[in-house]
Amino acid sequence: MILGITNRTENWKTARHFVPLCKDGDALLALVQRLGEPEGLLPSEVGIELFWKGVRDYLHEHNSGSEHDPEDWARRYECLFPNLSQRCFGRLHGRENYDRKQWTRPEAWEKKLFENLRNTEVDVVIETPNSLFIGEAKHKMGFGADRRLVLVHQLIRQYVTASVLADKLKCEGQGERKIVPFVVVDDVKRSRRFEQVRFMCRQGWLRKENVLGWKEVKDLGS
Repeated sequence: MILGITNRTENWKTARHFVPLCKDGDALLALVQRLGEPEGLLPSEVGIELFWKGVRDYLHEHNSGSEHDPEDWARRYECLFPNLSQRCFGRLHGRENYDRKQWTRPEAWEKKLFENLRNTEVDVVIETPNSLFIGEAKHKMGFGADRRLVLVHQLIRQYVTASVLADKLKCEGQGERKIVPFVVVDDVKRSRRFEQVRFMCRQGWLRKENVLGWKEVKDLGS
């Protein structure tokens, strides 16, 4: 605490719980195995980063004009997620934003999609030779949604972003990665009922077992 005041921000809690794993390869390996990674890896084969903006940093390193082409990124999105807006969104609003056909100016949709991909941040990213684990950490807050965006819902946006970037890197010869989402929350049972979590589970993108409590992460780093 500073000035006797408890810091309640998600980023501070995320850093306190995950930084110890950055320094403990065995604990990090235990976490990815808990999230579904098969046994057989060495701790040295697992890497972690916090507050990751993968597309933004990829674009910084590949600053040719073609990499900044919104149309190319839109094509990849539509190939990987055809008819996404037609899936069962339950009580989630804004499904029409995911569909280019719902926009009177397709080029405006492409630019908005590209900006969404570039600006998407993932709290915790863990890489193994075969998988990319993307984690959203929540403390005192729910999962965000913004109908001004093409990719309206936070968990969907993160999964789409990681999938599109992994597909682009695969085409560049960097190998294939399975995208494995997970979330860390205050109340596991309650959070599994959140509509974004339910949507991700219905698509087969998120295993309900990969909704973790903070204590489980803390115990790994102890």
